[in-house]
Amino acid sequence: MNTHLINKVCGLSHAENMLKVDKLDVNFIGLIFYPKSPRFVTTKSLPPTEAKKVGVFVNTSINEILSHIKSYNLSAVQLHGQESIELISNLRQAILNDPQLSFIEIWKAIPIKNKSDFKQCAAYEHHVDKFVFDTKTNVLGGSGIQFNWSNLEAYNLSTNFLLSGGISAEDADKICQIQHSKLIGVDLNSKFEIQPGLKDIKKLSIFTSQLKAYENSIV
Repeated sequence: MNTHLINKVCGLSHAENMLKVDKLDVNFIGLIFYPKSPRFVTTKSLPPTEAKKVGVFVNTSINEILSHIKSYNLSAVQLHGQESIELISNLRQAILNDPQLSFIEIWKAIPIKNKSDFKQCAAYEHHVDKFVFDTKTNVLGGSGIQFNWSNLEAYNLSTNFLLSGGISAEDADKICQIQHSKLIGVDLNSKFEIQPGLKDIKKLSIFTSQLKAYENSIV
């Protein structure tokens, strides 16, 4: 792994809770704009945060994504559905055509169960800025289930990735032992919840502190 892992806390939908998470010095806050998710963001007004905001979308139109980028001051969009390369290319062009949005990153979530699942990444290589490797299940995200992290050795492309899928407060040491040069961050969600959309600040604090302690020990 890299000597510093970025933290993304996903599935936040309560303003006060979001501000508490932000004080933990996380890098990204994930907002889910998928109506079928129990963490779906319904409010039109969320507080500004030091952490950058990532919008999570599932098979959403480009116009709707662009509207949410502006409304919620997003820094990245995470595509979690069956988005085509054509859609991603058109989204990228629409972002580049707007000087106010040119910094926006595009991330692609890839569902993983077996080593063979990493083959699907090749089609998106050079089209997205980051991958998010989540566990392949019958639900889209927030399953609380981990895939076998030893399968990460099958990933050999150049695009960096965040590890997602069932990470808990007890997994910091295990994550620190992963040796993969393209692992740059973790995506935390359901295992850190009091209820969908509401995060347990104590659990998050323990996890982020453990990661920082490990990183400081090897600097």
